[in-house]
Amino acid sequence: MRPSIRSTAIKPSSRNQEYLFHGTLVGHTGALVCIAATEDGKLAASGGKAYLVLSTITIVADLLWRQAQTAPSGSRGATTYLLWVRREEEPAEILIFGTQLGLLVCWKQASPSAFEERNTRPLTGDAEVTGLDFDPATNRLLACNRNSVVACFTIERGTLALQPVFSVAMTNVLPKAIAFGEYINNEKEVLVFGMYDGRIYSLRGTTGEVLRSRETGGLIGNASVNVRKGIYCLDDPFQGVALYRLDDDRRAKTFEVTRKRNSARARQVCFANDAGFVVSGSDHGKIYVFDRWSDNKIVDELNVGNADWVQTITVGRILSLFPISDHNTSPRM
Repeated sequence: MRPSIRSTAIKPSSRNQEYLFHGTLVGHTGALVCIAATEDGKLAASGGKAYLVLSTITIVADLLWRQAQTAPSGSRGATTYLLWVRREEEPAEILIFGTQLGLLVCWKQASPSAFEERNTRPLTGDAEVTGLDFDPATNRLLACNRNSVVACFTIERGTLALQPVFSVAMTNVLPKAIAFGEYINNEKEVLVFGMYDGRIYSLRGTTGEVLRSRETGGLIGNASVNVRKGIYCLDDPFQGVALYRLDDDRRAKTFEVTRKRNSARARQVCFANDAGFVVSGSDHGKIYVFDRWSDNKIVDELNVGNADWVQTITVGRILSLFPISDHNTSPRM
């Protein structure tokens, strides 16, 4: 293994010293679009216009080491969404990713540092995949794309073949995110977050029938759901992170994220520390970590090294990765 730490003009930093900067993962050319880490932080996948890079990560004496597996985007188009899948009866990690041209690709771990492709399936509509989610209890995968298609599959053991449960095309909805919600009549509802209309749609988990929808009062730049805690958070590009309760869809609070630019840009949001923290990117090179139980208290403020757009983030138990805009194509840890 070799170290892959790259120096930057301004070293990334933690204002309150709650987090430690370990290094920068290199290997991408062109824009980096998405990134995802396993829960234990030992594997990270990053996708962009040119490549999908899968990194096996080890941190020794505060230094970051990694082995990388790289796959060119080729005729599939850019990698636009990444999802790690773990099933209790299957020790190997599974990576499912969506592409710019509407393909769903399934990789399975063949060794601690290598993955092999098991299955590829097109999503109806041949458009950019905008969201994925998996429910271990029912072995079902959700996917949505920019052509307003929402689909549900089961994942076969071994082959990882995707068997359709339903596929529907929603009317006048651009799904920005998708997630499994709570149980309704012994089946999990499907939550679809519409970007431009600012609405959340509840779909029947077996047929895709729209059961209800509700307003959020703004645009939805991104969403993260924690069913176990009964909460979800939304990126409101004009205000910050809005925290809601699943049981009544009431906005519990808003964590303000300052905008430094005239135009509002979507930021990825997520939960961390067993949903005790709410994490958001920004348009000025900082990641904000909020205490969910407080009124806008910032646990820490992470500077990625320049004042650009923090486009996407991922959080694991032992690492956090924060890639930024097209001007920088390497994730920071």
